Amino acid sequence: MTKANTSTDSLMKLVQPDALTIFFVRHGQAGGNGNLEGFLGAALSKTGERQADRLAKRLAGLPLDHIYASDMARSYQTAERVHRFHPDIPFETHADMREISPFQVRGFPPARTVQARRKRCEERDRVSRFGLRLRKKHRLGQNVAVIGHNGVNGMLMAQLSDTDYRRSIRFLCCHTSISVFSMSSDIPPVALRIMGCTRHLPVELLTSVNV
Repeated sequence: MTKANTSTDSLMKLVQPDALTIFFVRHGQAGGNGNLEGFLGAALSKTGERQADRLAKRLAGLPLDHIYASDMARSYQTAERVHRFHPDIPFETHADMREISPFQVRGFPPARTVQARRKRCEERDRVSRFGLRLRKKHRLGQNVAVIGHNGVNGMLMAQLSDTDYRRSIRFLCCHTSISVFSMSSDIPPVALRIMGCTRHLPVELLTSVNV
């Protein structure tokens, strides 16, 4: 058995037939390959491409039902590589999943100007829309991959947990790290099963800052 398959098996243990399992993934490293037509921001760097390829192989054996990505190039390119191993399931991009501003998080300077406060509200509203979409569209027993951004993934997990994001901790995960979040009818109804797992990456591919 290959190392990639062994890693997939460790994730398989977290898939439950009576829960909605969401695999929150941060995109690969961005910054080295210019832009991608039709998408926002910098494309994946060469390192980011290697990270995304390893991520895709790790998730290849999972019974995914749906893949989501933001319309930012780094997120889309990462998700597209995952989708190659799951060509028969829906793959959607959403502007509501775009990265959010640092001032959303406790500890960063707050939004002081009218424009910044307006942007803060707009960001929270769009992430809430996407979170509501996840709740309505998917049912217990399904497995969904959300391949996005550190800030958005953290805000979504807080929202799905009915937690105020401003009072929660911001998770600073490495590129293509995997966090497994489940929702069920159990008590408690939500659980964070794994946070920021990078078992699929060798040490030389562990990065957290875009170039």
